Amino acid sequence: MRPISGALLAAALLALLTTPALAAEPRKPLVIDLNDPAFDAEDSAFWTEACGFPVTADVSGHIIVHNEKRGSVQALTVFHITETLTSVSGTYRLVDVGPDILFTRDGTTYVAVVGRSITGSGVIGRVLVNADTGEILSVSGRVVGDAVFGDFTVPICRALAPAA
Repeated sequence: MRPISGALLAAALLALLTTPALAAEPRKPLVIDLNDPAFDAEDSAFWTEACGFPVTADVSGHIIVHNEKRGSVQALTVFHITETLTSVSGTYRLVDVGPDILFTRDGTTYVAVVGRSITGSGVIGRVLVNADTGEILSVSGRVVGDAVFGDFTVPICRALAPAA
């Protein structure tokens, strides 16, 4: 539920897509290390295109996918992403941490996005979504973007924009 940029999104999707196929046998959590110059280059290109001016990204952190189904919890993906974005006008430090919990209750699938989800829900706190319908059921915390699940790039590009 965290629509992160470029290569980070590809890494998260790969992790999530491999989970159901391997869920039959217990295994260690999948850890995706984001401390790689390839992520820096990919996200620099992403932010430069999104903002319309040159932006350099320095990405660090990890994504951990716990895939053993236990009870109602179907998946637990823990994000710890720190990204320093730099333009000619300054620096923006993007921090996105916390778990996304996919679970089922009474036959309905839900996603709880918890923590500091700047690139996802845009909320520092907790957002509960009915995964079957897409309906946002509750928002607890502070909205830091322009809207819950809005375009997360807009406020960040605004903060990095050259002075007029």
